[in-house]
Amino acid sequence: MQTGAEDGTGNSVELTALIVSAYVGNNAISPLDLPGLISSVFASISGLGSATAAEPEKPVPRVPIKSRSHRIISSAWRTESRTNP
Repeated sequence: MQTGAEDGTGNSVELTALIVSAYVGNNAISPLDLPGLISSVFASISGLGSATAAEPEKPVPRVPIKSRSHRIISSAWRTESRTNP
């Protein structure tokens, strides 16, 4: 069986203790809620170094969006060429 220092949780336990003690020192919390707070903070800290989930797919519009930039550019060019001989 590994100890906290061997499996990498030693630092997480220390950080959890610091965070929870600071939170409890500044906020009123029920003694019944303390175990849930500790486990939540520990899970959050433990998950910080793990790989993140894959980046979500870029949303695709339901209706295709047509680009009108070429029309705007050609329209501006035509207007400019008429005003400047």
